[in-house]
Amino acid sequence: MIRPLTLSLALLCSFFATHVAAQDGPAERDFAKRFLPKLQKVSPESVVYSEPGDPLQINFDREDGSDGPVTVNLHRMFQFCQTISPQECNAQMAEFIAEMRREPPGSKAENLRIIVRDASYLEYVENSVAGTSLIPVYRKIGDDLFAILALDAEQSISVIGQDTLKDMGLDGDEAWDRARRETLALILAFGENDDFGQGLVSFEGDEYVGSMALMRDQWAKVAARQGGKLAVAIPSDYFFLAVSVADGEELKQFKELAVELCQMASRCISPNVYRIRDGGWVIAE
Repeated sequence: MIRPLTLSLALLCSFFATHVAAQDGPAERDFAKRFLPKLQKVSPESVVYSEPGDPLQINFDREDGSDGPVTVNLHRMFQFCQTISPQECNAQMAEFIAEMRREPPGSKAENLRIIVRDASYLEYVENSVAGTSLIPVYRKIGDDLFAILALDAEQSISVIGQDTLKDMGLDGDEAWDRARRETLALILAFGENDDFGQGLVSFEGDEYVGSMALMRDQWAKVAARQGGKLAVAIPSDYFFLAVSVADGEELKQFKELAVELCQMASRCISPNVYRIRDGGWVIAE
């Protein structure tokens, strides 16, 4: 669930820092360290490692790029293990890992999603899968922002290629339409009368919050009501920031905040601040 919070810049920094610290505590690091060797056995040909700053996010990178980058999130399992005995936790993790070893069911259209990433991420993925059939399917939505098709599983999100869409029997437009519907169904909807001009608003959620950038038509209407002063930042998939701010010192402060939050995020989407112009996100200067 995505919820909006209206905060001052200083309070938001404190809130975000607390959120990040909670993801990167000693208990989280110990939990990940304990199970990394077992996760490595699931895919011996992959480089398996914890995301810096978020040890419960486990990345599987195959050197040949044959399966594309895959991320497995242990956050829910970690939280569940806090409520049961160590023996029960081990049993649950064994079941979780056994499930990972099973052949995945056929890719389903209802699991299509759209993630938003910047140019550096897209370049990384393309380099990872160069020479394979897993070249990502994407569309440009801003100066350096891209919407990328992905497949959602219970504990992971993976970028997909054209072959996956063929397996689903979907052409490009059908896949994008379905993925957009499925993704936006997870995102907070706001109406014609909503106006995020009272302070800085932080949208927070478990995942796909960054995909609020897909709602360009809605954000354009908000920007029009604010005289074009709407500015947004997308520091991670867990936070999306919106504020009404004029050019000058206030915008400079917001840009500094965006960079700081990006540095604090486990996997930053972008350090930039954007305004909506002509249907796309442009980097605010």
